[in-house]
Order: sequence, then C-alpha cells, then structure tokens
Amino acid sequence: MTISLKVKGRLWGLIACHHRSPKPICSPAFEIYELLGRYASLQLAHCLELEQTALAAGTEAMLARLTSEVQSSPDPGAVMLACERDTLS
Repeated sequence: MTISLKVKGRLWGLIACHHRSPKPICSPAFEIYELLGRYASLQLAHCLELEQTALAAGTEAMLARLTSEVQSSPDPGAVMLACERDTLS
C-alpha cells in the first residue's frame, strides 16, 4: 500500500507500507489512510512555504546590508569580496 504526498498538485513523496504476506485493508481504514495522506501533504506544503518565506527574508536582509555597506564604503570592491568570502564559508 502507498499513500501519496502531494504539494501543489504534484507528487512530492510516498509513504510505502509493505509486509511479507498480503494484508487486506477494509474500506474505512483505507479512507482514513488517504485522509492522513492529505493532512500530511497540507502540513508539508505549509512547512515548505514557511521555509521559502524565511529564505526570502534572509536573502532580502543580506542584500539590504550589502547595499548599505557598498554605498557607505570608500572601497566597494573590498566589501563585495568580503561578502563573497562570508557567503561561501
């Protein structure tokens, strides 16, 4: 049995359940598993959205700091090199 995890209508992952011998699943249980899969998909989409928002905020903050430092520095090239070193380390 597999339960699909979907984000924005696209398959993101699967929950796979295996056993050595076939295990019949009654309809109510199957519906519950499908519902859990949908709930997990919604939670996953929410977590991914929060992560994307945090990443965008961090990028904007870094760009604002860099812009400010470049504008106030007598040597903008040195600021850019220092930022590159900080970003890569």
